[in-house]
Amino acid sequence: MLTAKTPAMVRKDIWTHLLAYTLLRTIMWQAVSWSEHTAFQLSSQSTRQQFNQLLTLLAPTGKHQQRQCHQLLLEQVATNLLTMRADRSEPRAPVQ
Repeated sequence: MLTAKTPAMVRKDIWTHLLAYTLLRTIMWQAVSWSEHTAFQLSSQSTRQQFNQLLTLLAPTGKHQQRQCHQLLLEQVATNLLTMRADRSEPRAPVQ
């Protein structure tokens, strides 16, 4: 949801959302090297949650610890697969 009032701030909000989306997708593509699955089988919601949890640990640490946290993040993301739900149409089709 965009909360900005001016066109310039709306543009900034949109660019910020696109940057965050790209960051999460990049993490997912990097995590594929730890897994036999494809990036399309990984959960973007789970990736976002894992990233947010590790974000607080990354700030006060040194470079070596940041690399270790990054490795841990990739390993965790690689194990969080999308659940296959019965009677689900992908891509989602409108219900009639």
